[in-house]
Amino acid sequence: VKQEESAWVCEIAIPLSTLRYKEGSQNWNFKVYRFDTQSNETTSIVRLPQNQIIMHLGYAIPVQFEKPLKKSGLNASFIPYFSGKIANDFENKKSADNGFTPGFGADAKISVTSGLNLDLTANPDFSNVEADRQVVNLTRFDISLPEQRQFFNENSDLFTGFGAFNVNPFLPASGANVGIGNQSYSPFFSRKIGIAFDSTLGVNVQNKITYGLRLSGKIDDNWRIGIMNIQTKRNDERNISADNYTVTALQRKIFDRSNIAAIFVNKVRIDEENNSPNRYNRVGGLEYNYLSSDTKWQSKLFYHHSFSPIQSDKAFAHGWVLNYSTRKIIAKWQYDLIGAGYNAEVGFLPRKNYLHINPTIGYNLFPKNSRINRFSFGIAYDQYSTKELGVTDRQAGPFISVALQSSFRFLAALNQNFTYLFNNFDALRSNGSLPNLQKGTSYTYYNLNANIVSDLRKKLSFTATPLVGQYFNGNITSLVGALNYRFQPYGLVAMNISYNDIKIGNLRNKVYLIGPNVDITFSKKVFLTSFIQYNSQFKNLNVNSRLQYRFAPVSDFFLVYTDNYNTDLHQPKNRALFAKLTYWFSL
Repeated sequence: VKQEESAWVCEIAIPLSTLRYKEGSQNWNFKVYRFDTQSNETTSIVRLPQNQIIMHLGYAIPVQFEKPLKKSGLNASFIPYFSGKIANDFENKKSADNGFTPGFGADAKISVTSGLNLDLTANPDFSNVEADRQVVNLTRFDISLPEQRQFFNENSDLFTGFGAFNVNPFLPASGANVGIGNQSYSPFFSRKIGIAFDSTLGVNVQNKITYGLRLSGKIDDNWRIGIMNIQTKRNDERNISADNYTVTALQRKIFDRSNIAAIFVNKVRIDEENNSPNRYNRVGGLEYNYLSSDTKWQSKLFYHHSFSPIQSDKAFAHGWVLNYSTRKIIAKWQYDLIGAGYNAEVGFLPRKNYLHINPTIGYNLFPKNSRINRFSFGIAYDQYSTKELGVTDRQAGPFISVALQSSFRFLAALNQNFTYLFNNFDALRSNGSLPNLQKGTSYTYYNLNANIVSDLRKKLSFTATPLVGQYFNGNITSLVGALNYRFQPYGLVAMNISYNDIKIGNLRNKVYLIGPNVDITFSKKVFLTSFIQYNSQFKNLNVNSRLQYRFAPVSDFFLVYTDNYNTDLHQPKNRALFAKLTYWFSL
């Protein structure tokens, strides 16, 4: 890489032996793009419409080799690991996890064809995966956190692209924190695998995975396939059964950029009797995804159905999404209908028995101004209803957005909210110590939320998501954000905060989450990631620190320390030190 007076030049050598391609192929597509954070400029090797993301693979340049390529070789790898964990659960002295626990297992990656890859794992251990960052959830529904386990991520769009995704390109992230929340739905959510309900403690806990296999990729230019099978382990101490998960996805390309896709998800409880009502849960679905040749129109139409030993009525989910996107106008229409009997145990389904509509329209202006890149405004409407009650949830209002040349961004929305409570709700987030709002009551309330991102070119930057206004029959002042300092070339130090001051009637509660995190790159081989989180809602102080030493290509030694401390009782809850060694053998 070198910097010249009028150009930035980068030369990259990619060994063909590291790639999977068809023997005898001669014509490829190639794409490269660059983000220049100093000037807030994005450069692409090929021209693409401004309404498309730069990573879009539909826009590339042809590359022709002088001679047809020879076979790339076996292209397989074997990755064993050895680990050891010392743990102490202070709240459960008799836990089988206490003391020293050795571990070993392996992964394998095999190139079946140039487009198909087979992944195998035996006794996998994900303790080296970065821990989830806690959030304060002000809604009544579950939230989805991203999948970070490597085994589930490659070609993940084959399995996770199904369902309804309630995403508005203009709205600030804080819009998901109050009232309706981000109610995306998917028939398959990989984070459900390896998580089970501990009936002895009444909480969800990690459940050991015994083995897994996944075949995924392209069969040819028109067909893609994904097959996954995972087996989890029985845990008698926690009263957790052994479960087997099978997920099959098939995608057929039609027209230039559209496809028809099918999915089948099967969960079987191995230990249950054949006539048990909990023996299995299955979901099958079919979807049509359309993208016009000029990229202005994008649409999805889907139908899913669930199956259980005791079949319920209305065990279906279907919907339609239509997006229109040009340089100046972005419009969206979405509806999805989830039946009362629909049950996707391995999916993400915050609620069911509703009709959801979500129309949004926005307009972009590109001023001839050296400081303003884009100014946007529009209106969004998000509504849930049932046949029995009519409208149960609504969030509607105008929004504006400004993006500056400096990379500063501002997004704000004024919302009218309506909420009907199906169950008692701890709106004060007091963990049950203060009275709930009662089921059967309804509320109309107004608030203003925003999303602010400062100039990211600076070493010191911040993000902020404020929310002020009414909250059910009370008021709320909320701020979620982070202050970041980048000390080049070594890393980043950040202070994260989530502060919520909630007042309902004559009751008031302040819920906050605060903690620093540090990402340091000591060298090209040694990395440290550490964060501390204090959650006032659960009176918990959490520490997670991970040291990684990459001693060979894709081969690592990890040392991870975790600690949870009860600040109310002034005593530790659990503590663990984990070490893991992996080595990548190319075959």
